[in-house]
Amino acid sequence: MKDNLEIFYNFIKSNKHLFEKGNKEFSADKIMFQLAYEHAENSSVSKKAEDYFDQGRVNWPYIKQINRRKTASNKLFDLTAYEYTDLLGYYKGSDSLLLKKQEENYFLIDIASLTEKTISKENALNLMQRKDFAVKEPAILPKEDEKYSLMERSPEDFNTKRKEDLWIYAFLSVDNIIFYTVRDFNEYDDDSSLLRIWNTKTNSLRFFDAGIGWAPDFYIVGAFIVVEQSIYRLSDFLYNNYIPPIKDFHSVSGGFFSYDQDFQECSVFLQDKDSNFIWEESHEYIIQGSHKINEETIMTWDDKFLNVWDCKQKIKLFEWEFESDVLQTYTLSSDLIIFYLKHKGFDYFFNPNKLFDINIEMMYSQFKRIGLISGLKRVDNNRIIIKQLQKEQYFLYNVKLNTLEKTISEKEYSDSRWKSLPMKWHQDVYEKNRTTVDKIIHQKDFILEYNNESNKYNKIGITDGLPQKIYYENDLITILVNGKLNFYIKKNSLY
Repeated sequence: MKDNLEIFYNFIKSNKHLFEKGNKEFSADKIMFQLAYEHAENSSVSKKAEDYFDQGRVNWPYIKQINRRKTASNKLFDLTAYEYTDLLGYYKGSDSLLLKKQEENYFLIDIASLTEKTISKENALNLMQRKDFAVKEPAILPKEDEKYSLMERSPEDFNTKRKEDLWIYAFLSVDNIIFYTVRDFNEYDDDSSLLRIWNTKTNSLRFFDAGIGWAPDFYIVGAFIVVEQSIYRLSDFLYNNYIPPIKDFHSVSGGFFSYDQDFQECSVFLQDKDSNFIWEESHEYIIQGSHKINEETIMTWDDKFLNVWDCKQKIKLFEWEFESDVLQTYTLSSDLIIFYLKHKGFDYFFNPNKLFDINIEMMYSQFKRIGLISGLKRVDNNRIIIKQLQKEQYFLYNVKLNTLEKTISEKEYSDSRWKSLPMKWHQDVYEKNRTTVDKIIHQKDFILEYNNESNKYNKIGITDGLPQKIYYENDLITILVNGKLNFYIKKNSLY
């Protein structure tokens, strides 16, 4: 009873600012229903919302989140509830944790129900001998050479502190993840309660605050991690504390392609509508932008490379390097991409069969005589006009033949038919269903749907934060908000 009251209290407190946004179009009770349903799979708040729905009281259009959290809190439970108890390990066969109380008393805690079952000492010892029983793996204090090796390899900046006064207090490796804590004996350390989560594959670093004022104890037991006295499922813990915020996404045949906005290194992801990560690959540079070529292929670019990703094969198809140069901006159409480069002026890729046939044999310009440019316009299928930076001079360039056809003076250009064409090149929209602003939009916290009959937008939901992108197809609404993809089904009334 006390736990339920605490869950409801925290729910009301954390969403009070959203309830206050209710109005005649979308009242506070509608907002509360949506947020209560989204709370979590095992939440008593969500159970009440489902009861409310089952009573037939939801008779308005709404959005139903289909990738809601499994638990209201990532924490399964606290060992502090079991005084004088030692966690011995995890038995996969029954999805239970084995604990030992004082005086040789043993019991199992079922993960799904959190119910206890007392077992004999003999059965406990037999259980611990089974192959599907995982004993706890504690964090260890690194040796001196291990300490400096970890500090040199870690993305954390240790160079600003005296290494002899800085300790990696404890560490533990799980696959490509290294957990570690730090203590600084030379000054007050306000980060001492942080557990570092370092992905060595992507070389990215995340932090989990134990909130205790000192370096937390932690260990792994089977599929779980214990931080101080709190037990978390390892997969949930890593997802919520390691996965960086998503910067952008595209719908593809295998789900959703996305990439993060980490400021050190990027990763690209493929995930399904349940937020399961099907594929992840690290990328050395920060991705600046992306474009969907077709249902299986995505193009991204950064300061150094253009990359093409195959989401069906889950591989990087190939990359092109902006040799000794830096990308400033780009212009894109359905068959031609032109890159404005800081030093050389420009490079481009051209494919008369359209970019969805992108391949490694596409034209890659190596022309260097033009230099820096201030603008361009397309005059026909194969040619562009380029204006040289800070000079009254233009060039007619053939992108198909990769040749400079003609140098044009300011007077010749002024007298030509090309002058009437806009210098800002129109960017063709080629991505299928790439935006849905005419069907689903976001406005002042609310999700709105256009109603053809009334010729106006109706509010059907609310988000806590401004969405970075909304994608709508076949009644599935995908919203990128606060760096996380949320998936909703639009419903007219009853489910």
